Amino acid sequence: MQEIYILLNDKNVRTGKTNLLKYPIFLFILFIPLISAIRSAGGLKTIDLFYYTDQGISIAQQGSYTIFFVQIAFFTAFALLAGKRAFCHYFCPIAVILITVRKIRDLFRWPALQLSSDAGRCSNCRRCSAACPMSLDVNLMVRQGIMENSECILCGCCVDVCSENAISYSFGR
Repeated sequence: MQEIYILLNDKNVRTGKTNLLKYPIFLFILFIPLISAIRSAGGLKTIDLFYYTDQGISIAQQGSYTIFFVQIAFFTAFALLAGKRAFCHYFCPIAVILITVRKIRDLFRWPALQLSSDAGRCSNCRRCSAACPMSLDVNLMVRQGIMENSECILCGCCVDVCSENAISYSFGR
């Protein structure tokens, strides 16, 4: 959905300290209700993960669509007001998980898919920064030779628009 909303509002999201909002939101929205639910159910031993799923999991029950449409409305309003992938920057719990796993990978220096750059080939056209759906300053990253950014989703838009082939995918540590 956020890719579609970029067509409606492609202004860059302000990055910086506001990107840190997703971490407390992640803790409060996911962990506190989950821990409370487990505790009120009587502990981990009393939870049946397949409760009411003998017919499969579906949103086709009465009232289920309300939750779905409220989420769609929230994503839409936020994307139109704040800009490119604003939900990812400020609210997304999946982003927190991915960033945490990426930090662990970097800590242990495990090999993975990553971006690499050659600053000598860069013509400073800044098309890479304009194409980045995460509003990152890719041009600055190329110039500094540091392509690792926890907010990067490795979409490859910067690789695709770079006419000088200064940015590429690599696999390594």
